[in-house]
Order: sequence, then structure tokens, then C-alpha cells
Amino acid sequence: MPMPGVFSAINTRLQGSLIGKDLKTINKNIPEGIVIDQEGWVESNAVPKTDVYIKGKFDLLVKDPNGNYILIDLKISSPDVGKIDKYKTQLGAYKFALENPKKGKGINISKMGLLIFYPDAVISNKENALLSFPAKWFEVPSDPDGFIKFIINIDKLLKGPKPRESKTCKWCQYRGLDKISTYFGDIPKSENSITEFKSSLRWDFDSNNISSRIENACLKAIAGFLNFNGGKLLIGISPKGEIIGLEKDMNSLRDEDKLELHLNNLIISKIGKEYCQYIYTAFKTIENKLICVVDVYPSQSPAFVKIDHSKVFYVRTGNSTQPYDIDEALRYILRNWPSVSEIQ
Repeated sequence: MPMPGVFSAINTRLQGSLIGKDLKTINKNIPEGIVIDQEGWVESNAVPKTDVYIKGKFDLLVKDPNGNYILIDLKISSPDVGKIDKYKTQLGAYKFALENPKKGKGINISKMGLLIFYPDAVISNKENALLSFPAKWFEVPSDPDGFIKFIINIDKLLKGPKPRESKTCKWCQYRGLDKISTYFGDIPKSENSITEFKSSLRWDFDSNNISSRIENACLKAIAGFLNFNGGKLLIGISPKGEIIGLEKDMNSLRDEDKLELHLNNLIISKIGKEYCQYIYTAFKTIENKLICVVDVYPSQSPAFVKIDHSKVFYVRTGNSTQPYDIDEALRYILRNWPSVSEIQ
């Protein structure tokens, strides 16, 4: 689930304040070096013996006096040594990506560590409350062999059969799938602020044909949830709450995997691949009819939908999804994502 906005804002401001600084000025136990990059995107070649590659954004890259590179993950959390094992694989993934980039020349990471900030005091005056965030350093050992073995297991899992959802599955609990069966036991009689019904993903029942207009309607609903508080898009249920199923969609898309792939491709091409991390798809059978459940979590950045030759900003408002004009969108974005400096 996305990090609450206030923590993202604090995290970004802490990182930004470190660019060009020697880490020794923060804590004497931190290795000496100048912070040269913040929140840099990386993409790796495939990990050996797998089809898995690493793509993501590291926190801080530091260059020490000898020209070596130190990779740092910044956390706002209680500082304890248990964090070392918890984030070792994450740092190992970014290390692999920096050393084995898909494009350009790699750099050698000589050291990794966690820079953990945790507030311990507050100073108040008439206008502001100032929090004190002392930093603590934990060096994280490199384990390239262990990382490769971990990714090989991930590769096997991804290539294996799709596991069934269950109430004991931690990933299902994270996605909220353990609650879906209960949710379907009491489908709202009408749409609301967190629930949208769509009769199909791409089939137009009026023209009796496949239609991009129907696809766009689903994408608008998804973007509206991304830009609000999240929600569920239920495909295969009419606006009146009637269970229709996905038979018409399946006639052209053949099976669940093809439908999910088609939806993902639509999201990537018309909203953006960076938003896929907030969107999860599952299928359930109700009244002997297949339903697609699209769980959408609130995005950390504003999401637009490409409609024809323009980009449109949508927000969930009550039981409908509304387009915002330029002035409305700008005010909404500045209010909900104050740290946004650029709109794609």
C-alpha cells in the first residue's frame, strides 16, 4: 500500500537537503562521502539464470574520497539492527541494477547502508513546530550470491502456476483479496464513492461490438480512484447492480490471463506504467458468472488518461467519476500532492 503523503513529503525533503553534503556532517559514524544523486531511477539487465530484471528508484548515492560509491536507503522509522536483514535484499537489488545497468556503464558499489531518521523532540514557537530527526547509520553487508539465489526463486515462482487466493496468504491480505469473498456477499445496490460498476471491459452492448469508448470508461474510473482515496472497479456488473459476467469480453479475449493482460496494456498505454503498482486485478465467480475485480489504491502522483489526443484529469466524486478542467485540476493537484514539481 502506498506510503501516506506526509511521510513521502518528509522523506523527499530530508533526501533533498543532503545533496552535495558530506555525510559526516550528519553523523560521525557515517562513512565519509558526498551525496551526488537522490531518488535516481535504475533498470538492470536480466539477473543471471533468470528472466527477472530490476527497475526502481534508489534513495541516495554517495561518492567517497577514494572515488568509490556508497548506496544508501533512507528510512523514517525506529532505528534497530533488525532493519538490516529486512532491507538487505532491497539494497542488493539496487546494487545489482547500478552495477549491471540496461543502458550505459555500470558503477561499482563498495558499501551499502541504512540512514534512519526518527523524531525524538519537538520545538514549538508561535508559527511552527520543529521536529528533531537525529540520524543513525547501519551498514548493510553485501551478499550477491544470496541475492541471485533469491531472484532465481522469484523467477521460478513467476513462471510457475498462479497460486490460488486464500485468507492465509500474506500477499492476498496485503491486496485485500482475503476480504473479496465477503465483499461479494454484500454487493452494494448502487455505486458509491469507492465502488464502480462496469458491464464489460470492451464490449458495447448498445452497438453490439468491441468499443474503445467502453475501454476508456473503465480507465476513467481507475484514474478517478487513483486520484482520490482508491476504490474497486467491478467489471461484469451493470450500473444497476445486475450480475452480467464477462462472457462478451471472453469471446474476444479468450481467458482470464488475456483479459488481465489487455487491461494492463490499456493502463500502461493510456495512464502510465508507473501507476500499475497501485492497481491489482482478481477474478471471482458470482451466481455462476465470472467477475473482474480491479482494486485501486490512491496514487502518490496525479494520474491522467490519454483520450484521443489530449490528457484528462479525473477524480472520484461521490458515486461518479468527474473530469476536471485545467484550473480545477491544478488546484486539486497542488492541494493533494504539494511536492509535485512536474506533471507528465
